[in-house]
Amino acid sequence: MKLLLAIGLTLALALPCWAQGYNNGGYGGGGGGSAGGGITGGTCTGGQFMSGISVSGVPTCATPAGGGGAPLTNPVGGANNYAPITSPTFAGGMAYTNNQNASTSFIMTNTDPGGSSATSSQFNNGTATDSFGLTGTGYTAGGATLPANAYYLYNAAAGGVVFWNNGAGPTVFWNGGTKTGTFGTTGLDVAALTIGGTALGGSCTGLMFVKTISAAGVPTCASPTGAPINNPAGGQNNYAPLASPTFTGTVTASIFIGNGTPSVSGGGALVTGSNSVSGVITGLVATGNILTPGFTCPHFVVGGFMDTAPTPATITLTNQSNTTLTFSATAGHSVAYFAMSCI
Repeated sequence: MKLLLAIGLTLALALPCWAQGYNNGGYGGGGGGSAGGGITGGTCTGGQFMSGISVSGVPTCATPAGGGGAPLTNPVGGANNYAPITSPTFAGGMAYTNNQNASTSFIMTNTDPGGSSATSSQFNNGTATDSFGLTGTGYTAGGATLPANAYYLYNAAAGGVVFWNNGAGPTVFWNGGTKTGTFGTTGLDVAALTIGGTALGGSCTGLMFVKTISAAGVPTCASPTGAPINNPAGGQNNYAPLASPTFTGTVTASIFIGNGTPSVSGGGALVTGSNSVSGVITGLVATGNILTPGFTCPHFVVGGFMDTAPTPATITLTNQSNTTLTFSATAGHSVAYFAMSCI
């Protein structure tokens, strides 16, 4: 019993000393944090990262791939500036997320004023390299095809360029503050369509007529020969007269209805002022009254009759030819004829 009490008292006195020596790095000899079995630790210098650690806590430091750039810093503004990496390769996809009530942007900047300076993104499928980007302010490498200070879309792939709008809204084109065109479900709708600076379509003004139409649909307008066509208050269209026209080939005379000299036979007489279209016949006989309007028709003369005096009576058409109308009436009556024409 005395022996156990002596051992317990010895351990109670020795344990605090052992714990103090361990915390100071003196484990298993050395007592002062030496490498002979103690944990020495360590740090990596600016721009380096810890790639491994030994059993004694000593870190292995390394420089980020690409090197040459500025070290990782955290300036006053709080933005992390990472060392640039030369042509990194990413396996799989790359996603950038920054949820904020502002634009989340991936910014590339190239302010060099040289003739080949540009900022662009390139895409390669093994057979073609396409790109889009922005040429520099002094860019000349593209010649007249690609000017300086211009946003561009370049394609070298055999499949061409496809603009695929799979949304419900249309594809809209703006030039400054003016909407100049829209691609919608009904096709292309433009504010003004031009070819070579010339607007398509058009119309002739005033009393001019369309003479020719170009391949772009632009009309060439001209005035009629002589006086212009007009439409006076009476409603009759007066056409421009032709001064001494010359006809080639065979000329077929037209039927000038209203310009003939009418006549009657068999009975009755024409009232003064009657013409080949309308007039009045007095002193009719009962049968065999013949009206000759004064023109020749392809088939028949046609027209209307109305008994006018002294009391209305029946008029019967008894014969038609291409020059005359024969009718019967009440003897001694007067008849008006009208709308004499041809069929």
